[in-house]
Amino acid sequence: MPAADYNLATLPDMAKHFCMPVGLSDHTLSSTTAVASVAMGACVIEKHFTSDRSQGVADDSFALEPAEFKLLVEQVSEAWMALGSGPINFIEAFKPL
Repeated sequence: MPAADYNLATLPDMAKHFCMPVGLSDHTLSSTTAVASVAMGACVIEKHFTSDRSQGVADDSFALEPAEFKLLVEQVSEAWMALGSGPINFIEAFKPL
């Protein structure tokens, strides 16, 4: 499926419409969609995991191997932290003069 069809912009709309946390069931091979979903409000990410993609299991074509999964967790955690709390909060190094 092309990235243009993911429509991650629906995540905040679904959260508002259903008044509950939203998530992503990610069936892509990269971490990009999962990381972007965090920026759009995803609180949960489902991602397939495999110890070895060459085993030929049905979901292996989009499952992450251990090193890839570790990177996904690191990137999603960093994206989550980068969101911050919302209101402007000047840190000491960037306080206006």
